[in-house]
Amino acid sequence: MKFLIIPPTSNFYDLRLLKNLKQSLEKFNHKCVLLNNNLIKSEDIEKEITRVEEVDILFLINQFPSKSLRKKKNFRCIIWIQDVFLNTLTNYDQADLRDRDIIYFLADKKNLGFRKEINIRNSYLFTGVSEYFLSNFKLNQSKFDIGMLGYFSNLSYFDRKSVYIDKLNLKKRYDIYKNATITENYLFNLKYKILDFFNFNFVGKYFEKNKHNRNTAKVEAPKSNYLIRLLKFLKLNYLIVKILDSSIFLPFIRFLYKKNSNHMFFFKIKSIIKKNYEPLSGSLDILNLEKKIKKKLNIDQNKSKYFFSAYNYLTREFPRAIDRFILSELILNSKKKIVFSGPGLDHKNWKNVNQFKIKNYYDEQFLKNFYQNCKININNNNHGHGMHSRVLESMGCGGFVLMHKNSFENETSLNNFFDENVHYASYDIENFEKVIDYFLKNEEKRNKIVLKAHEEVKRTHRWDNRAQQILNDLNEKKIF
Repeated sequence: MKFLIIPPTSNFYDLRLLKNLKQSLEKFNHKCVLLNNNLIKSEDIEKEITRVEEVDILFLINQFPSKSLRKKKNFRCIIWIQDVFLNTLTNYDQADLRDRDIIYFLADKKNLGFRKEINIRNSYLFTGVSEYFLSNFKLNQSKFDIGMLGYFSNLSYFDRKSVYIDKLNLKKRYDIYKNATITENYLFNLKYKILDFFNFNFVGKYFEKNKHNRNTAKVEAPKSNYLIRLLKFLKLNYLIVKILDSSIFLPFIRFLYKKNSNHMFFFKIKSIIKKNYEPLSGSLDILNLEKKIKKKLNIDQNKSKYFFSAYNYLTREFPRAIDRFILSELILNSKKKIVFSGPGLDHKNWKNVNQFKIKNYYDEQFLKNFYQNCKININNNNHGHGMHSRVLESMGCGGFVLMHKNSFENETSLNNFFDENVHYASYDIENFEKVIDYFLKNEEKRNKIVLKAHEEVKRTHRWDNRAQQILNDLNEKKIF
């Protein structure tokens, strides 16, 4: 058979994984063409199918075949859904799917937010581990105690201050959204934005007074900002704080509340998500969040352009950013030898982490060295998908994986494929420090887990296993 694979994006991460799948399919004597760029429009895909002669299997990621596409050639389609967006659901309704096509999901489809009934064969397909990660397996070569790798989304100043870890008590997490109204939260947001803009050196004291800050570190004003320096010299900064705290400021808030409807719409959705998502629990339920958002805000998504633009970010990137902010705070407070890597760390909001970061190349050599040079590799996933490429590749090359406990139990949960305390270990916010200390002190226990995980990945989670699964499914009448 001849496969034509259309990547979801042109980034190095997606192309690297699909290149490994391509090579494994070719080991089974099948031809495979992988494009180096993603094609969104059906007419562009049609051109590629015409250019690549005799395509038997069109392999699409995060998109469905259109009716116009199916008219041109007689081929089967494999659709691999790794993320679900609102346009994913719209494209599904308009797709031309045939009985012999297959839909794969990277994780539990309901957790991903796929709420459509599927009338063709469907199953799960995880990423695999290449032979490079499995080769030259070594123990005890770690330079760092804790390593964390991933994408670090930007969090606003307000979001970082409203979901924080108390400096003196890591067992307790605070969230001012729990007992505050939307308008009150908007007031807090404006205060923080104004104070952040002026960079007054009393910010720490102000937050301590309002019990929203995890420490009292002073923020120095930029030397070039003469207005700020003048305000500080005249002690007018304290007057601004009093105004912000007084009822005089409330009419201005109400005015902005009415005038800035777009911003408030975005802000309201954030508030609902924070109230209904428990960080570092793997319990993100996108379908449930969507229902609550629509009910609370009385939204008709077909008529609201703001809902469409905000929904994809807020139901995925925003919860993940909260998770990684809290997790980074836990790691920083552990006082261990730590290292971070990933896109987004250059942003000023991650300045506490920047001093511990190393440049991310994301090729296999860099990733393998990163995992092997950390005694503990910290992982998280907000919708409970533990079978991520980071987890599998880390296990494959000899990294010790520490994953948060998962509130969701489904077919794609990590514990359906690996055993806790045999192939990996788990943590939560309350016991994070204790778990870290235990495994750093117990090298023998840690290495035993690393070895077992490596053996299991080598046996059942190579890219060759994934290619064999696809070929078996193509030849079977039913997917089991």
